[in-house]
Amino acid sequence: MYSLTLIKNLFKKHNIPVIIYILANITLIFFLFYWMNLVPFASVTDIEKHKVYNGLIGIGIYVVGAIIFISPIGEFFFRATRGLKRIDNMPEFAHLKNAFDEVYAKASAKYEGLPQGIKLYLDMSGAKNAAALGRKTIFFTQGILALPLEDLKGVIAHELAHLYHGDTVVLLFLLTGNVIINIIAGIIKAILYAIGIAALLFGEDSFAGRISTFVVIMFTRMIINGIVGLWALVGILMRNISSKQVEFEADEFACSIGYGRNLANALLMIDQTGSQGSKERQTLLDKALSSHPETHERVRRCNEFVYA
Repeated sequence: MYSLTLIKNLFKKHNIPVIIYILANITLIFFLFYWMNLVPFASVTDIEKHKVYNGLIGIGIYVVGAIIFISPIGEFFFRATRGLKRIDNMPEFAHLKNAFDEVYAKASAKYEGLPQGIKLYLDMSGAKNAAALGRKTIFFTQGILALPLEDLKGVIAHELAHLYHGDTVVLLFLLTGNVIINIIAGIIKAILYAIGIAALLFGEDSFAGRISTFVVIMFTRMIINGIVGLWALVGILMRNISSKQVEFEADEFACSIGYGRNLANALLMIDQTGSQGSKERQTLLDKALSSHPETHERVRRCNEFVYA
C-alpha cells in the first residue's frame, strides 16, 4: 500500500519542476557516458551504437544509485554521515516516542498507506530543527526538544507528512544525479590535472609553451567547476519552486489530524530563536534559495485551518 501511495504522491503537480530537473540529470548523464565512451563492447563494431550503449550504462548507473539511495542501505549511510543516534529505545526519550505513537495513530486512521517501521533519531545540533530522511527516518535536533511536548507533536505530524508524500524520496532521486555528475566531473578534472602536470614536466614545447598549456588546462578545470556549481544551483532553484508548496502540504497534513495549533506554536518559537542560527536580513538570493515559505504565512494558514 505504501509503495502505491508513494508513486501517486511523487507525480503531483508541484513536483513537476523537480521531475524535469531529474529527467535533465538523466539526459546529461546519458550524454556524458555517450561522449566518454569508456566501456568496451568487443562485439559492437558500429561506433554510434557503441556510444549509445555507453550512454545506457550511464542511465543504468543512475537507476542503481537511486535504488541504493532510497534503500535501507542508503538511509543507514545518510544517518551515519550525519551522526544521528537512534532514540526509540532510550528511556529518557520515552515521552517523545509516546508522542510519535499518538500522532502516527491519528495519521494512519485518516491516511492509508503511511510508511511503517519509522525510526526516530537525535542530531546533537543545538539548532531548533527536525527533518524526515529517506523513507523511514525522522530526526530531531537536541535544540528542538526544548519545545513543549504538545507543540513537538505538531512538528512530528509535519515530518510524518513528508514521508507520506514521498518528498524525501524525490530529493534522493535529485541527489543521485548530482552525485554521479560530480563524480564524472571529478574524474575529468583529475585526468586534466594529470595531463597538465605531464605537459608541464615532460612536454616538448618551450618552457613558456608548457606553462601556457598548464594554465589552459587549469582554466578548463575552473570552467568545469563553474558549470557543475551552476547546474547544482539550478537544481536547488527547481527544488525550491516545489518545496514551498511541499511545506504547505505537510502543514495541512498536520492540521488535518488535529495538530495545527501545535505546529503554529512550534513554528513561532523556532522563528523567534532561529532554526539555523542568527536571523539576518535575507537578500533576494537568500529567499530564492530558501526551501521553506515565510513563517508568518505558514502560521496564518495553520490558523485558518484550525478556525475554519
